[in-house]
Amino acid sequence: MGVIIEFIKRVSRGEPLIIFGDGNQTRDFVYVDDVVKAMINALRNEKAYGIYNIGSGKATTINELAMAILKIMNREDLKPIHMPPRPGDIKHSVADISKARKELGYNPTTTIEKGIKDIINKLYR
Repeated sequence: MGVIIEFIKRVSRGEPLIIFGDGNQTRDFVYVDDVVKAMINALRNEKAYGIYNIGSGKATTINELAMAILKIMNREDLKPIHMPPRPGDIKHSVADISKARKELGYNPTTTIEKGIKDIINKLYR
């Protein structure tokens, strides 16, 4: 979530977003409410055992994330700045949530847009 907060703070200050690399790298962003639902499902399920991947199960590019934040904050005029990739950053990361879906009945429901709006509302109420 660090990148989301950083992007929101930069946009709120009228600063362009800094994206390391081409922005096509993917991450799996999941909203905290969905994580809590997964944990509650695990606690209520006596047969739940082992390791579960909890995420959205969807890959979102950093470019898509940036554009969503800029659109939601009505600052599409702030064009992201691309910097060289950081050493060691992975190109793609998305959680395989199939075991959690099957064994815990886990189904994330918060879209990236709704999650961003909720974070903005909590930061700037």
